Amino acid sequence: MVHRLTRIAAPLLFAVSTLAACGGAGKIAETVRPNDPTYAGTTGAASTTCSAVDVHGAPMIVDWRPEERLDLEVAMKDGVAVVAYDCKSFRLLKDCRVEGTYGFIGTTTKEQVVRLENSDEIRANLPLSGLKIAATLEGELQRGATLDVALVMIGKKRTTWASVPRGELRGECAGATHFVRGATIGAFAMETGTKAKVRVAAEMFGASASTASGSTKSVRNVDGKMDDCKNGNPDMATPPSQCAALLRLDLTAIGTKSSGDDDNADACPQGLVMSRGKCTRATAETTHACRHGDLEDCTQQCNKGNASSCSSLASMHYSGTGAEKDAGKAFTLFKKACDGDVLLACSNLGALYEKGEGTDRDADRAYALWKKACDGGNPSGCENLGVAYEKSIGVSRDSARAVKLFKVGCDGGLAQACFNLGLMNYKGNGTEKNVAEAAKLYKRACDGEDSRGCVNLGVMTGEGNGVPKDPKRALYFNQRACDVGRMEGCHNVAEAYEEAKGVAKDRKRAIELYKQSCKGGVKESCKKLEELGAK
Repeated sequence: MVHRLTRIAAPLLFAVSTLAACGGAGKIAETVRPNDPTYAGTTGAASTTCSAVDVHGAPMIVDWRPEERLDLEVAMKDGVAVVAYDCKSFRLLKDCRVEGTYGFIGTTTKEQVVRLENSDEIRANLPLSGLKIAATLEGELQRGATLDVALVMIGKKRTTWASVPRGELRGECAGATHFVRGATIGAFAMETGTKAKVRVAAEMFGASASTASGSTKSVRNVDGKMDDCKNGNPDMATPPSQCAALLRLDLTAIGTKSSGDDDNADACPQGLVMSRGKCTRATAETTHACRHGDLEDCTQQCNKGNASSCSSLASMHYSGTGAEKDAGKAFTLFKKACDGDVLLACSNLGALYEKGEGTDRDADRAYALWKKACDGGNPSGCENLGVAYEKSIGVSRDSARAVKLFKVGCDGGLAQACFNLGLMNYKGNGTEKNVAEAAKLYKRACDGEDSRGCVNLGVMTGEGNGVPKDPKRALYFNQRACDVGRMEGCHNVAEAYEEAKGVAKDRKRAIELYKQSCKGGVKESCKKLEELGAK
C-alpha cells in the first residue's frame, strides 16, 4: 500500500461557514446554502416563533436538570453525542452515538448576560424546556419581566467530525436529526429579571434563590462558580473543576457540513437571527450576524458595525462566492472584523499577510495575528501558528512548540491540526516517536474529512502498524479517502480488490480504480496497470 506521509501544508485560510479543504493552501472552501430570509424579510410583521430548525443550531442548555446534563456529559465521553431537535422538542438520544472523541480548547475568560425578553425568545433559545418556562412566566413577561442568563465562558469541547453521514450512526438512532459538534464550557446563572434593571454576571451569580425575584413564579438555575472561572486561560488542558458546565451546544444536521469554528451566524431557526447572544427577530435598532452568502445583509450589517458579518463578507470576497472576488476587499474586511475581536478573521488576516494577498507580504505581522487568534482560543490560529514555528514564518523554527500548538488546534476540533500532530508523532519530529498515538490522531483527522489522515490510518491498519491489523477496517478508511478524491486512497482500495484484502477479489474493479488513481497522479497505479496488462 502507498504510505505517502504528506508534509505539513502552508498556513490556511478558513471560511466562516466551513473549514478549508485539505491541502488547499490559500483557498477558502465553503458550502453555499440556499437563500435564507434576509434582514429586510425578517423585519416588520415577522415573528420570533420557531418555524423550522436550520442545518446548524446553537441552543443554550442552562435550563436542563442536573440528571439531564449528566446524561449529556456521559454521552460525550462515550462518543459523539446525537440529538433529535425541532421547533417542538429537543432530546438527547442516549443510546445513539458516532464513533469519535471531543477535545478541549481553553480561551481567555469571557462574560455575557443574555436577556430573553418574551416567550418566543425563551422557546427558541431553550428548546428543551423553554415551552414550559415560557408558559410559567407568561403573565410576568407581559408585565416587563425577563429571563436573564449570565454566561462565564472559558473554553470549548469540540470533535473533528464536520459532517456525519447517517450510515455512521451507531445504536438506537430513530429520530436523530443533529450531532453535537461541540459545546461551550464554563459556568452560568439563570434567573428572572426585569427590563427596568440591567445586571452584570457577578450580580447574578451572587444572588440567592430567596432574593433573586419577588415573584412567586421566579426561575433560577446555577451551575459552577464564577471565581473558579477566573482561573481559566488558553494554556489549560482541562477546565477548572467548578467551571466545567456545558452552556451552549454547537449542533450540525446529520449529513451536512459544520459551521465555522467560532461563528454562530447560521445557528438560529429559520427566520431568526443571532444578535446579542440569542436567536431573535431582526430589528432596525440592533445588528446581527448575517448568514454567509447573503451579500445584501452581510454588507448592511457590516456597515452597521457587526464584526461577524464583516468576517463573512470578507470570506465571500476572498473566494468569489456570492460576491466579487477581490483579495483587497477581503483584506480590508478581515481587518475590520479582527479589530472587532472575531478571532477567525484574525487568523485569516494573518494568512493574507503571509501570502501577500490583498496586501504586502509581512511574516512578522502574520505571526502576531495568529498568536492573537490562538491566545483567544481559535483553533485555526493555533494551527497556523504551529505551521509558523515548523516552517520558520516570522519566528525561529521550533518543532517542539509546533507540536504543542498543533495539539491545541486538534483539541479545538481542527482536523488539519490533528493530521499535522499525527505526522509529528509518526516521525518523532518535535516529540518522541509514537506510532500508536499517530494512528489515533490520524483517526481524528479522518473524522474531520482530512483525507490524508484516512489514507495513513488505512495503511497502518492494513499493516498492523500502531493499531491491530484489520483488512476490512483498512479498506473502510481508504475508501473514505477515495470517495473525496484522495488518489492514494483509491490506489489502496484497488490493491485490496486485486489481492482480496478485506473484500472479495475483483480484478475488473481493481483495474478501474488503478486507472482512476493513475490519472490522478499516483505513479504506483500506473505501474500496476502495466503489470496487469491493462495500461
